Parts: sequence; structure tokens; C-alpha cells
Amino acid sequence: MLERVCKDYSRAALMQEVEKHDIISFDIFDTLVMRNVYYNKDVFRIMAQKIDPVWGIDFFTVRTEAERVLSEETYPYIEEIYAYISEKYPCLKGHEEELIAQEIQLETDLILPRHDVVEVFYLAQKLQKKVYIVSDMYMHHDTLAAILEKKGITGYEKLLVSSEYGSSKPQHLFEHYLKEIPEGSCLHIGDSWACDVIPSGALGIDSFRLKMSTEIYEYEENVIPPTDLQERTRVAAYVAAHYNSPFIKESR
Repeated sequence: MLERVCKDYSRAALMQEVEKHDIISFDIFDTLVMRNVYYNKDVFRIMAQKIDPVWGIDFFTVRTEAERVLSEETYPYIEEIYAYISEKYPCLKGHEEELIAQEIQLETDLILPRHDVVEVFYLAQKLQKKVYIVSDMYMHHDTLAAILEKKGITGYEKLLVSSEYGSSKPQHLFEHYLKEIPEGSCLHIGDSWACDVIPSGALGIDSFRLKMSTEIYEYEENVIPPTDLQERTRVAAYVAAHYNSPFIKESR
């Protein structure tokens, strides 16, 4: 596969790439925003701490299984994920909406803007670039857009969410994206080689890979993440406070 990724890594290099492209797309999670957890799936572990004692189920296992199984051929909505869960655990039937609301609220509470990236997002708009957001996410478009607005992220041309297209970024979401945008040179900004750089590059889209906050933390402090959820959550708060920026070394 063709990988059209910028090799230089600095805020200045990113802005140079933004300036020379007509259309800029951003990933959401670990790019424009981060979650105040160490691993993204720790969101489900936190939910499990409340759900398992009440319902006597293994929520984390079934929640991750549901998303994995349903994503094999298409990309599911959150309602489909919870329908799968309630089939596995009939005791949850009739409580799906309550659990969905709980998950969305937890996500909203945990999401933090990556301020330096959001600044680039708005500088791209100021430069009159066409700015899009492309995300693998099981929430509905309007739900995710409302969360982004609460976090101060607005003004983009369009938000493309995989659940709305039934396809993830490694599947066909970037193909849908190319059909939505006007002609011009494209730059995609994201954190994942597998979900951002490789699939966009295969379609001729240039990319700039940003480092995740936890990735920078582990390298800079030469540590491995804790295995205990409570300790990992404490470390996640430290990472969020000290490694929010993907260009943290430039500010030292």
C-alpha cells in the first residue's frame, strides 16, 4: 500500500503541510481530543465496575466482543451493539437505552480537547481550507457533533462517522470521504497507522501522523502502563495534564 505520510515531526512541519493542501481532514480520538483514560477500552472497564455488581454480568467482555463481531462486515450503531449485548444477557432487555445514555455521558465526561491540535484545526479554517472530520465511531452523527461542540470544536465542513456509512476507515470510509469533498489536494491528520495513514495513503491522500499522549509519555519517561485499572486511571490523569500536546517537547 502507498503511504503518503509526512516524515518531519513538529508543529511547524504540520502547519507547512496544512498550508500547502486545499482540504484538511482530522481524526477525532487521540487526535483532536483524547479520553482521560489510559486505554480507550478502559471506558468499558469503568462502566463494568457499576454494571457487573448490579446485573451479575461480564460487561467488559461482552461490550468489546459485540463491537468486534459487528464490525467485521459493517460498522455498527451503538444501538446494534447493545442489542447484541442484551441477546447475550437477556436480563438487560428493556435497559438498552439507559445503558447507551450512561456510556455516552461517560464518554462526554472523559473527553478532553488536545489544545495544540484544536488550534491547528482553527488555523486551517482561518487559512480558508476546507476542513472535515473523519472518525471511526459507533455513535450517531448528531450525538458526536454535539459532544465536539461541547468541547469547543465547530466550524468544519462535514463530520463523517463510520456508523453512518456502515464502514470503517480501514474499510471504505475514506472512499466515501473522497466522494463528499471538492477537488483539491488532501491532507489527513490522525494518530493511527492502521486506521489513518495506510488507508488514506492507499487512496492518494497525504497524511500527518500525530503521536498519542500515552505514546509520548511511555517514551519520554521510559515506563510501561500499570495493569491495575485504578492505578492506570490515576496515571491517565497525569498523562492528560502533562502530555496533552503531541508537540510537548517543543514547549520545554
